[in-house]
Parts: sequence; structure tokens; C-alpha cells
Amino acid sequence: MRRTTYTSIRSGLEEVLALCRRLDLGAEVEESRFVAYRHILDGLIENLGNPGGAATVEHDPMRVGVALVESVELADLIAYLVTVPPRILTPKLREVLRGPFLPVDEDQNSNQARNVMFELTLACKLWRAGLAPELGEHPDLCCEIEARSLLIECKRAFSGRGIPGLIHRAGHQLRRHLTGARAGCHGVVALSVSRVMNEGDKVLAFSDERRASEELSRDVERLAEEAAGALRRVGPNQIVGAVFNMVTPARQRGNGLIVRVDETVLAPLATPGSAEDRAFRAFGEAMRSTADHR
Repeated sequence: MRRTTYTSIRSGLEEVLALCRRLDLGAEVEESRFVAYRHILDGLIENLGNPGGAATVEHDPMRVGVALVESVELADLIAYLVTVPPRILTPKLREVLRGPFLPVDEDQNSNQARNVMFELTLACKLWRAGLAPELGEHPDLCCEIEARSLLIECKRAFSGRGIPGLIHRAGHQLRRHLTGARAGCHGVVALSVSRVMNEGDKVLAFSDERRASEELSRDVERLAEEAAGALRRVGPNQIVGAVFNMVTPARQRGNGLIVRVDETVLAPLATPGSAEDRAFRAFGEAMRSTADHR
């Protein structure tokens, strides 16, 4: 779990939005949900400085939580984003700026914004871990690790029931990319389960940070275990594993503190101890190592 300040979140968000404007995405910025998120941050900051004042503060926990977490997630990308060539970055950011305020309002026609955000977040994690991820379309990401090339297909689950289908689709896409590929190329399925953990319109609540982190990790592990059958059907040949990632807001009972939770669970498919297995585990640990990045 990660604590931060409203001021630092707003500052980081403004940096990324300024980058978007330099990439001629100013109109998209002004129409994006991030302008509404910034308004919420402004109200929270003003209320802290003047508790008895007349600041307009959003009181809906889910709206505040989503605004904070997605603002943090976008702000955290800035150091990585400036390293990506504009011809690759601009269309990605254009997609990220689209999409409804709340994830629960997404449908199949409006979910691309957060799908691409997941790709960028994953790429940033790998970059911070010292790897050199390459953004693409299909596969979504590639990276070299442990003398192996990993092709990564990213998917976001809307519900637990939809996870097997996403794994099947990702596996089909990866097998197509891997057909005829050089030796040492392997596939990885990366699944965001954030929406699964936030079905409905409530924000997660906790009393003890350590305990909450352990419980949420077990919840993600349960999703991975329930998907074991689907995973076995796509591996182990050239597809060496899957990662299940959750980023979600959570509110501490009593004081109302909102924190960002980032949990990653690995589901290896390759033979334990093999070169492929070592590469996949190194990939997973790279993701985990940056979960609490400040």
C-alpha cells in the first residue's frame, strides 16, 4: 500500500498532462476524465488548507478513490513516458485520455483507455526494474530478460467469469506471434484484475494495512487458482506463464485515508527450474519490485 499527498499527486498529474499538450493532445486533455480528477484534487487540497471554508469537495468514496488512484497511476509514468519516441507514445496517450470517469461505466466500446493505461503501467514497471520494454500493438509489449525474449499480451478482466476467455484469446494471439519465431522467444499473459476486485460502486475498506495487503494478495491468488484450467490449456509450450495484477483504491476505516494498493501474483507454466521458468519469474519479480515505487 502506498501513501502520498494530494499536492504531489496533482503536481505529477499536471506534468503528464503538460506532456500530452506538447504532443498536440491539448483538446483531448480538456475533454478527458483527468480534468475532473484534477478538480477533485483541487477541492481536497483546498479543504485541507481551510477546513471550514467553502471548497467544493467530492464526497463519493468511489469517485474520490478512482480519481486519486488513476491520477497517481498516470503521474507515476512521467519518467518513463519521456523516454518513449513520440510516434509511439502519442497514439497511446490519446487512447488513455479517453474513457468514462468510473471503470464501472465502461463497456466494450469505451474500455480501451484503461486497457492502454495497463499496458503503459506494466511497461513502466519493467523500465524501472532496469529492463527495456518495447511498446507495440500485438503483442502489446516485448522485453529481453535472462537471455529470453518475452512477448506480452495485456488483458483487463471485467469479471471473474471472463478471465478464462481472456486467457484463451491472449494465448491464441501469442501463439500466432510465436509461430516461426526464433528460438528463445516465449509468451506471457498479463491480466489486470482491478475491475474484478471493484465490482459494483464501492471502494475497498481496511483497518490494518499489513493485514489488508495480505488478504488482497490472497484474493488475487484465488483468481489465479480459479483460472488454472484455462492457463493449462494455453501452456506450457511457448507460453511460459501469466501474471495477475491489481491496482485499486482502498480506504482506511476511521480516518478515511485513501491508499493505492498494487498486488501481483505469478502463475508459472514452464518446467520449474528451466531457462524459460527463470525468465518468467525474473519478469514477475521485476513487476513486484516496483509496486511500492515512490
